[in-house]
Amino acid sequence: MDVFGFGDDDPIEGSDPEGRDSDALRHYRRLISSDWEQELPQDTEVLEELIELCVDNDEFPNALRCCEQLVRFAPYSSTAWLRKGMVLIGLERPEEALACFDQSDLLNPMDADGMVYRGIALDLLELYDRALEVYEQALKMDPENEDVLFSMAETLQHMERYEKAAAIFRSLLSSEHYGDEALLELGLALGEMGRIKEALEMHSRYIDTNPFNHVAWFYRGYALSQLGRLQQGVDSYAMSTTIEEAFAPAWVNMANNLLEIGSILEAVEAYWKALEIDPCTSHAWCGLGNCHQEMKQYKQALQYFAKALEHKPNSYPALRGRAECYRFTGQLQRALENYDAAIRINDQDTDMLIGRGHVLRKLKRYQEAIECYRQVVALDPDDSATWLTMAALLNDRSNYKEALEAYEMVVKLDPTSKVGHLGCCSSHLRLGQFEQMRQSLLTAMKISPDLYESFKKEFPDLAAVIGYSETQPS
Repeated sequence: MDVFGFGDDDPIEGSDPEGRDSDALRHYRRLISSDWEQELPQDTEVLEELIELCVDNDEFPNALRCCEQLVRFAPYSSTAWLRKGMVLIGLERPEEALACFDQSDLLNPMDADGMVYRGIALDLLELYDRALEVYEQALKMDPENEDVLFSMAETLQHMERYEKAAAIFRSLLSSEHYGDEALLELGLALGEMGRIKEALEMHSRYIDTNPFNHVAWFYRGYALSQLGRLQQGVDSYAMSTTIEEAFAPAWVNMANNLLEIGSILEAVEAYWKALEIDPCTSHAWCGLGNCHQEMKQYKQALQYFAKALEHKPNSYPALRGRAECYRFTGQLQRALENYDAAIRINDQDTDMLIGRGHVLRKLKRYQEAIECYRQVVALDPDDSATWLTMAALLNDRSNYKEALEAYEMVVKLDPTSKVGHLGCCSSHLRLGQFEQMRQSLLTAMKISPDLYESFKKEFPDLAAVIGYSETQPS
């Protein structure tokens, strides 16, 4: 959205319509980089043109100084206060902007166009409900005002009300002013709703008419990556960085894809590119940690995870990576501390819970390890490996009944698991359930016939009575 829209105003009577060639403007433009506050013009028309010129060049501090001069000389002009509020929005100072809009509204109640800026300020303050109220009030004045509709849709997106936002963006696709921008935003809303293929279509359609928009190529790459088309995602991110090399998010996402497809050295290079642009990018430091962890260079990986946490202390991926590296290098207490920190952020990650359980087991804190494994199978009942680990630990702790239940889950999930059937056999034996023990042992021997010979050597008397020979083909 063109937040300022100065170019849409009628030329000030008696001023240069282009606003770029007057002697006054050229004079004050030359003073932009110097201490020119005392020399600011006292002509409100020239000030209006200077404000527009500064805004067009993204020189918001200078625009604000002109606005303050304008308000000094025209304190009862609602337009002057409105201009100042609009510039304060550009400086991301929404509270001050609202105060200016209040003053403007006192002098002359805002029309629908003016109310858009109030809504934007409220949105920046995350007062989304109040912003919607303002937009709805503005639409009562002007039901087809596209500025209001577009800003309302953006606020709805911020509120994660994507269906309604998408409906408004779709209604603006034929707009001469907002059509392309609405297409891009519609793609984002569809992506948030999980309609990735449709999102990809919107981004591609946008690129067809705006091929040099680096942000659009970035969004396209993200949609492709979500669809599992990782190399195509890399290509799209590469196009984004070709158009705008200093766009760190594209370098980070490209590196993420490269790491996932196994191009680790290329991923490292891309992460460093991102860090050249923004050394505080936690995701890039974490990505470097993941690369070196993948290469089993744990010392370097730990250094990079530490850098990630410097810039973002609660970075879940960094805590997770550091926990794993500490575990792999045998630093169990440090590993446990990082597992605990990660699980406090996300207690649904079964990999973290499994890792924590393994560390607790090595620390001989067996009951806590068992509780970790219980959490895992509660979240993922089909994880036969964790059922098996937990069963063995329960068996070692003489908890034979629960061990048997866990072993039975293993063989239920995988009827061909020799270890599972042998575990059942062991638990039945400890519980004095000899017939069930015999059946479990026979099943294990059917799965692995060579098991009988080793069993026969170790337990010759028992082998003679279990009846295994009866199960052999004649």
